[in-house]
Amino acid sequence: MRSLFRSDRWIPWTFVAGFGVILLANGIMVFSAFNSWNGVSTDDAYRRGLEYNRQLAEQQRVVATGWAVAARLDGKGSHRNLLVAIKDKSGKFIPDATVVARFERPIERGLDFSVKMQSTVGGQYNAAIALPKYGQWRLVLSIAARTGTVTATRRYNLRP
Repeated sequence: MRSLFRSDRWIPWTFVAGFGVILLANGIMVFSAFNSWNGVSTDDAYRRGLEYNRQLAEQQRVVATGWAVAARLDGKGSHRNLLVAIKDKSGKFIPDATVVARFERPIERGLDFSVKMQSTVGGQYNAAIALPKYGQWRLVLSIAARTGTVTATRRYNLRP
């Protein structure tokens, strides 16, 4: 009977080892989370929060103009082609506008870039884009024409 008792001594240590593995895995995940997240991606988060009402007013102004802005990214890989079409309330293309496309990376600093778009036909505009990194991008289109100015935003999740 005594030899049976001695052979069962390992059972509690399996529980201790199991909890040790769980604690080790949790520690690795916590360490990885703290070292991979680079923190807040903007230095002016408070000011941007205060400007929320201004952003809402800008959206209402854009809706009131009746302009329709269509944006499309064509191509694969890091080199893409951005196509933008702008129409007024009556559905006519708006020619001779100045269109600047700004690509913003929501979670990383230092990768934002702007491109001035070229007018192709009527109210259609084109630009070649070289992406520094794949993933989620926010496109901010600044459009200035004789009849007014509009800012339109789109969000893209770009993959290879």
